[in-house]
Amino acid sequence: MRVKLPSLNMSAKLPLIIVAFVTATIAIIAVANATLNTRIIKSAATETLETVALLKAKSVNTLLNTIERDLRLQSDTATTRQAMIALSDGYPSLQAKEQV
Repeated sequence: MRVKLPSLNMSAKLPLIIVAFVTATIAIIAVANATLNTRIIKSAATETLETVALLKAKSVNTLLNTIERDLRLQSDTATTRQAMIALSDGYPSLQAKEQV
């Protein structure tokens, strides 16, 4: 047995159609807003990470340049030269000891 709904007149159909369109519009706007927010958040996070990486790279570069400068300054001292000579003189004896 079929249940037949009574046909509605235009004054009853129009509000239902408007409510359906408004609901669909709200759903579309919500999905578009969520998609846009996701893109904005990813873009901001990527930009922040790139900035942090750049700052860390600059910091490491500065540190390595400072170490290189300090090594160059220390390599010119007489004490450093004497230590290098002693190391190069003692190194062959260390190798001979390991072979025994």
